Amino acid sequence: MSKPLQTSSSSERLINKRLAELISALLEDEDIGSFRALAKLTGIGHEAIYKWSNFITAPTLDKLTDFAYGLGLSMSELMEFAEGDEDPHHAVARIKKRHQFKSSPKKKSTSQPNPSKTFSELATITS
Repeated sequence: MSKPLQTSSSSERLINKRLAELISALLEDEDIGSFRALAKLTGIGHEAIYKWSNFITAPTLDKLTDFAYGLGLSMSELMEFAEGDEDPHHAVARIKKRHQFKSSPKKKSTSQPNPSKTFSELATITS
C-alpha cells in the first residue's frame, strides 16, 4: 500500500522526486521501456510504479525495498542515489554495467529472441 504525498516531509519529497527520476530513466532505457516491464523486473505492480513516478502516492518502506532489490541494489545504494545528485541515466548505466547486461538489438523479425542477457532478466539473476 502507498501513502498520499501530502503527508510527506521535505526529505521524503526529495526521495520521491529522485525515485521518479530513476523510474523515468529506467522507462527510457531500451531494455525496459514500459511500466509493465519495470513491474515485472521489480515485482511491484505497474500501477504503483506509475503513481510513484507521477507523485500521486509514495512507496512504503517494504515496497521501496522490493523495488531496490528488483534492480539489484541494496536499500543503502538506492538511498545514496536518492540523496545524491547522480544523473539517473548514469545510475541506470552503472546498474547495467555492474550486472554486465547487454542491450538487445532491435529486430524486425520476432521469430527468435536474442540469446544475450537483457536488463529485464535482472530479476532472475539477482533472485
